[in-house]
Amino acid sequence: MMMASAPDAMDERNQVMEAIAMKQFGKPLKELSDDEIIQIEMMIDEMVKRKDDQRSMAANGGRMGYQTGGITESRVLPPEYVEALGKTYAADLTRQAGMPTVTTATTQQPGETAQQFAQRQAQAQQFGITKAGMAELAPQVAAQDPYQAAAYAQAVDPTKGLGSFQPFLTAAGQAATGATALTGTGAGTGAG
Repeated sequence: MMMASAPDAMDERNQVMEAIAMKQFGKPLKELSDDEIIQIEMMIDEMVKRKDDQRSMAANGGRMGYQTGGITESRVLPPEYVEALGKTYAADLTRQAGMPTVTTATTQQPGETAQQFAQRQAQAQQFGITKAGMAELAPQVAAQDPYQAAAYAQAVDPTKGLGSFQPFLTAAGQAATGATALTGTGAGTGAG
């Protein structure tokens, strides 16, 4: 004797997923990639959400709460200069993406095949990326102007700048040595 049972929710979901897989991707569910399965699950979630929204709308009096024609979405956009900067950066980034990042192609890297090394050398030569070509990118220290040179000379001169304080430091050291005689038993009492 056969008995009827309540339909299994997971079985019903799998049947819907199988139908969407064939309609959207033209192949059975078991042959889909993980990304394609995720897309199908998102479609099903969206269908369930719409169904729940319709129930909610009916329970709340139908379209009365939607006089404006539907859901209004507002976005806060960044200032125009930020958008322009982003577009410029994106354009520069895509232009630079084709350039090799290795600055010199003089030695073969570990794990690199001879063909890959030859290709990297060709790219480096094509874009002028050699050690000599990178020299102008090396950090450099600006030359001192005459005022900076004079200030440095004065600072290291023993008769000027910090060096001119040496006699005072010597005298202070001698005074401290002489003051140690004043410390000890009865210091400062006159008896000693």
